[in-house]
Amino acid sequence: MAVLHPLESRMHQTKARAKRILCVVWILPCCVASPFLYPATAYSNTLQSPYGEISRLTCFINLPERVRKGYYTFLFVFIYILPLTFIAGTCLQVARCLLKDIPVHRQGSIRRQENNRRKVCFGFQLVFEMLLLL
Repeated sequence: MAVLHPLESRMHQTKARAKRILCVVWILPCCVASPFLYPATAYSNTLQSPYGEISRLTCFINLPERVRKGYYTFLFVFIYILPLTFIAGTCLQVARCLLKDIPVHRQGSIRRQENNRRKVCFGFQLVFEMLLLL
């Protein structure tokens, strides 16, 4: 909203809304991370190859196996995939809006303004590609 309609976004952003957003941003991760407060058990893992052997301890939270798998699946989908999809969709929408023909009322050459739009879209494309590599 702030990128595409900067003047309108100021009307929609209030102090109360900012406080609600901040509360959600702090409370939601605390709730999602709360299972890690349970005691953990260390398991020994040994990797062997012709070059040698490595032993490491890995800690897992003491939840039933089915619950633990569901929890990690939830983390992957809701903490990784959904935000990644949202960010990618937002970048694509901003790039699409910047590339469409917008009537130009500013001074300066149209060619220079088009070049600037393309530079911004290229930047969004780089960000999108970096997100896909994560």
